[in-house]
Amino acid sequence: MRSRYDEYHKQKERQQQKQMARSRLLAQGRAKAQAVRQTDEKQLERRLDAGIDRTVKKQAREIQQLQQKLNHVKNQQTDLSQMKGKLAKENRSLSGQVRQLKQHLAQEKTNNEAALAEQLQQQADALYLKQVLLDQAQAEQQKSKAQYRQLQKQVSQQDIQINKLEEQRRQLQNLVNKYQSIYGSAAVNPQQFQEKMHQFSKMQASNRKLSARITELEHKLVQQDEVLVKARANSMNLQQQIEEINGTKKKLKKQRQELQDENQRLKKIIDEQDNTKFSLQPWWRKLHDQVIQHLPVRWWNEQAYLQLEPQAFKLADLKTIPGQLRYLQLIMTDENLQEYADLLPLIQQYQKRSHRLATIPKQEVLKVTIKLVDDTYHMFLEGADLGPVPQNSEFDFKDEQVYQVLHFISADRYELVQLLNARPLNARQLQEQAHKRQRQRLKRDQQRDQDNELEAFLHATLTGKHVVIVTWHQPKNYVALFERYGVKVTVINSKQQKHQVVSAMFSKRYDQHYLFLNGVSHPQYYSVYNRYKAFGMPKDVHLIMDENPRNLVLDAAYTLAGQHNKTPITSGI
Repeated sequence: MRSRYDEYHKQKERQQQKQMARSRLLAQGRAKAQAVRQTDEKQLERRLDAGIDRTVKKQAREIQQLQQKLNHVKNQQTDLSQMKGKLAKENRSLSGQVRQLKQHLAQEKTNNEAALAEQLQQQADALYLKQVLLDQAQAEQQKSKAQYRQLQKQVSQQDIQINKLEEQRRQLQNLVNKYQSIYGSAAVNPQQFQEKMHQFSKMQASNRKLSARITELEHKLVQQDEVLVKARANSMNLQQQIEEINGTKKKLKKQRQELQDENQRLKKIIDEQDNTKFSLQPWWRKLHDQVIQHLPVRWWNEQAYLQLEPQAFKLADLKTIPGQLRYLQLIMTDENLQEYADLLPLIQQYQKRSHRLATIPKQEVLKVTIKLVDDTYHMFLEGADLGPVPQNSEFDFKDEQVYQVLHFISADRYELVQLLNARPLNARQLQEQAHKRQRQRLKRDQQRDQDNELEAFLHATLTGKHVVIVTWHQPKNYVALFERYGVKVTVINSKQQKHQVVSAMFSKRYDQHYLFLNGVSHPQYYSVYNRYKAFGMPKDVHLIMDENPRNLVLDAAYTLAGQHNKTPITSGI
């Protein structure tokens, strides 16, 4: 960075010298013009005009080149817009076919699922009624539990009353015993004896009332025990009913799951039936679409391809040679037939002597089909200018399976499609591919280890450090990246806080000092630079123009660790 500043100084000095030389030349020219009169002045004027003409011509040539480039870009945009219109038209037609397929599938699913839906609705209604009964039983159970708790509360209160009455009875019995002990002294004091006997009779009457009350309470307690036993029996019955209802719910849930599985199986059968209406595999259909979009129209009979309705080819047709030949004839134009010499006689035999198609060898149809798919694959790569298809793409090509071909006839059974292996690789090629994958894996592991070590070094070195950044804009990216590694950042605005700039540069509170000079005009840049340089800034003050935030973090870490040779920026003034 220091070299950049020195170069700028030298350039400015050269400009100043040129200006001074020019002024001297002009002064000499004026003196010569005065001395030599009009001749030299006209000669100098012609030279200046010639220089201006050269500059104007050069700029005109540059403008013409830019205009040519602009016209070329406009032509490319026009071609792209035309191609986009064609692709949109093809997309609309394919969308119409997809909508028709979806409508047909929805209608068949509706017809097949009507009875199943009605059966599920009936079972749902029955389940709802049982759920209502279960809710009623649970409500009755809660009510009986409340009554049971109330009866228990009453029984406890009555037990307390009985205990109180028993205590009163014992007290009265003690009084009776006491007065009976006094009975022998009645002759001594008859009046006192009569009073005692009167009190005793009152106490006996009160005792009889208490006994009757106790008997009544015991009778009520027995009745409440009977009610409690009945409530417990009702609770047990309700619990059994709840268990039965839960078991019924589980059975219904199992039946519902079985019905759903059956529904999924029926849907799968319907989907399989729908898939048999068109012979192409999904990857082959995508390849057709990609070829039509990217290759010239002459390679494909576009109108014939768009007429490939799902009902046009069925499984039974494609198991026969005439059906296969009709398909091959449909997707090929007259120009394409010239490219396939093997296909042309088969088409001619189909057109002229269709009653003798049984004599056509099946191997011929297979050979032509494989050749058609193989050439189409290479046309797709070359015509679309896409290069080799990458791995894990939408076609899912493998290392040992470069392309896939349609095979309408299998060995024993006439199955629809069979995937054939690609051209096999030899042992040397397989070994080279294995070594290449191993080298790439080792390289990735080494890079990952280096990145982990660098991150650990940055965290260990920068955590807890304090950095000051002097700039006149908002260094949000720098602050965020420093704070990620645990660094405290102080930002000083060089426009609004001019008096703090020099003190911050000399401050020992900060571990690193960064001074941004980018964005300053030339006079202000030199005044700021000379001012800071005149103070003799410390060596740890770094002048920054427009550095990458990552490089700033690496510079701080390596500088604090003493590894100055590894820093990615130039430090010091």
